[in-house]
Amino acid sequence: SGSAFYGQAQAAQSFATAGTALEKFANLKGYSLSVGYNGSYVESVNGVGPDGNYVNGWNYCVMRQNTSGTWEIAADSLVIGAGEYKVKAGDVVYWVYAPYADVAQYNEAKCIELNS
Repeated sequence: SGSAFYGQAQAAQSFATAGTALEKFANLKGYSLSVGYNGSYVESVNGVGPDGNYVNGWNYCVMRQNTSGTWEIAADSLVIGAGEYKVKAGDVVYWVYAPYADVAQYNEAKCIELNS
């Protein structure tokens, strides 16, 4: 309880999610966090967002190491809301505020960075 996601219809209640990872980071930094759409959408972080034209928005992906130690984007994290996506120890949760059309290239660039 006390979480922006707690009690929201579209958010997990009993395990750590990509959304609660962002919330923990925001709390450590003293940033504000606004969540909407029943806990399935991050509207703003520290006053950034939402874009009134819905061109830009907060998006995330989870990156995990495979059995050979290479970082990969967890494909299911691209289609499951942050308030529902269960994270595991060692995951990297990457958030970006960008035009929706550019999110995939930012995600891929971060994955390449992790593997270099």
